[in-house]
Amino acid sequence: MGATLVDLRFGDSAQVVALSGQDALCCRLTSLGFLPGIQIKLISKLPFGGPVTVDILGGRVALSREDAQTIQVVAVHSTTQPA
Repeated sequence: MGATLVDLRFGDSAQVVALSGQDALCCRLTSLGFLPGIQIKLISKLPFGGPVTVDILGGRVALSREDAQTIQVVAVHSTTQPA
Protein backbone atom coordinates (compact mmCIF):
# COMPACT_ATOMS: atom_id res chain seq x y z
CA MET A 1 0.00 0.00 0.00
CA GLY A 2 1.28 3.48 -0.86
CA ALA A 3 1.38 6.69 1.12
CA THR A 4 -1.74 8.10 2.71
CA LEU A 5 -2.77 11.62 3.60
CA VAL A 6 -1.49 11.07 7.16
CA ASP A 7 2.03 10.41 5.82
CA LEU A 8 2.37 13.92 4.36
CA ARG A 9 4.24 16.67 6.18
CA PHE A 10 3.19 20.28 6.68
CA GLY A 11 3.16 22.11 3.37
CA ASP A 12 3.35 18.99 1.20
CA SER A 13 1.23 18.85 -1.92
CA ALA A 14 -0.05 15.55 -3.25
CA GLN A 15 -2.42 14.04 -5.75
CA VAL A 16 -5.23 11.75 -4.64
CA VAL A 17 -4.69 8.26 -6.08
CA ALA A 18 -7.45 6.17 -4.51
CA LEU A 19 -9.83 5.84 -1.58
CA SER A 20 -10.14 2.77 0.59
CA GLY A 21 -12.59 1.99 3.35
CA GLN A 22 -16.29 1.40 3.64
CA ASP A 23 -18.69 2.63 0.96
CA ALA A 24 -20.30 5.26 3.20
CA LEU A 25 -16.91 6.82 4.00
CA CYS A 26 -15.80 6.76 0.36
CA CYS A 27 -19.08 8.42 -0.64
CA ARG A 28 -18.57 11.15 1.98
CA LEU A 29 -14.97 11.75 0.91
CA THR A 30 -15.88 11.98 -2.78
CA SER A 31 -18.63 14.47 -1.95
CA LEU A 32 -15.94 16.59 -0.24
CA GLY A 33 -13.86 16.50 -3.45
CA PHE A 34 -11.41 13.68 -2.73
CA LEU A 35 -11.35 12.15 -6.20
CA PRO A 36 -8.46 10.47 -8.01
CA GLY A 37 -6.33 13.11 -9.75
CA ILE A 38 -7.32 15.99 -7.47
CA GLN A 39 -4.41 17.92 -5.96
CA ILE A 40 -4.40 18.68 -2.23
CA LYS A 41 -2.05 20.49 0.17
CA LEU A 42 -1.55 19.59 3.82
CA ILE A 43 -2.25 22.64 5.99
CA SER A 44 -2.05 21.15 9.47
CA LYS A 45 -1.77 17.88 11.32
CA LEU A 46 -2.53 18.33 15.00
CA PRO A 47 -0.63 16.24 17.57
CA PHE A 48 -1.96 13.41 19.70
CA GLY A 49 -4.15 11.96 16.96
CA GLY A 50 -5.88 15.26 16.17
CA PRO A 51 -7.43 16.12 12.82
CA VAL A 52 -5.66 16.66 9.51
CA THR A 53 -6.55 19.79 7.52
CA VAL A 54 -6.01 20.11 3.77
CA ASP A 55 -6.61 22.65 1.03
CA ILE A 56 -8.75 21.04 -1.66
CA LEU A 57 -10.60 22.62 -4.59
CA GLY A 58 -10.23 26.13 -3.15
CA GLY A 59 -11.50 25.24 0.33
CA ARG A 60 -10.27 23.67 3.53
CA VAL A 61 -11.40 20.33 4.91
CA ALA A 62 -10.54 18.83 8.30
CA LEU A 63 -10.64 15.05 8.63
CA SER A 64 -10.04 12.65 11.47
CA ARG A 65 -6.76 10.76 11.12
CA GLU A 66 -8.74 7.56 10.76
CA ASP A 67 -10.54 8.96 7.70
CA ALA A 68 -7.34 10.55 6.34
CA GLN A 69 -5.61 7.15 6.42
CA THR A 70 -8.07 5.87 3.81
CA ILE A 71 -6.94 8.47 1.24
CA GLN A 72 -4.01 7.17 -0.82
CA VAL A 73 -1.82 9.89 -2.31
CA VAL A 74 1.35 10.46 -4.26
CA ALA A 75 3.45 13.51 -3.34
CA VAL A 76 3.90 16.06 -6.11
CA HIS A 77 5.79 18.85 -4.34
CA SER A 78 7.22 19.53 -0.90
CA THR A 79 7.63 23.03 0.53
CA THR A 80 9.45 21.82 3.63
CA GLN A 81 13.21 21.64 4.01
CA PRO A 82 14.86 18.32 4.81
CA ALA A 83 15.83 17.95 8.46
